[in-house]
Amino acid sequence: MVEAELGVLAGVEDDVVAAEHVYTDPDQAVEFVERTGCDSLAIAIGTSHGAFKFPPDYEPQLRFDILEEIQRKLPNFPIVLHGASAVDPETVEMCNKFGGNIANAKGIPVEMLRKAASMAVCKINMDTDLRLAMTAAIRKVFAENPAEFDPRKYLGAGRDAIQKVVEYKIENVLGSANRL
Repeated sequence: MVEAELGVLAGVEDDVVAAEHVYTDPDQAVEFVERTGCDSLAIAIGTSHGAFKFPPDYEPQLRFDILEEIQRKLPNFPIVLHGASAVDPETVEMCNKFGGNIANAKGIPVEMLRKAASMAVCKINMDTDLRLAMTAAIRKVFAENPAEFDPRKYLGAGRDAIQKVVEYKIENVLGSANRL
């Protein structure tokens, strides 16, 4: 299975910084899929990598018009969104409460992710949400039990936090609970 990516997401991934979005052109998407034979296509419609996706006063806007046009031109073709973490404020707050320093983190609103999942999008990458959940849980263990050094205890708390996020996303964001 080959997942290709067309367009540029703003934000930071693996120390690579992209200052601006370059939205996926629907006509280029069709040509790209036809010429490469890729199995799925990650498109750029306004998502962004990392926890600091947008300035504090910016309201994220996904370009559903682009997604709709790609869906129309590539019917039943699997579309992917990278950089689509919601960056849950409560998780950021918990992380900061226990020693973190994550200021002005802002993600994609859950309602927008729900809408994308109801369209041609079959995979939504939310790695930042998982990393934040794990980090917050581990920080909490260390803050409440400073003598703790058993990885099974602090990593177990991180694993449990990730599981809760994944279950929530499957049921409440992606709408994919009990679906094949």
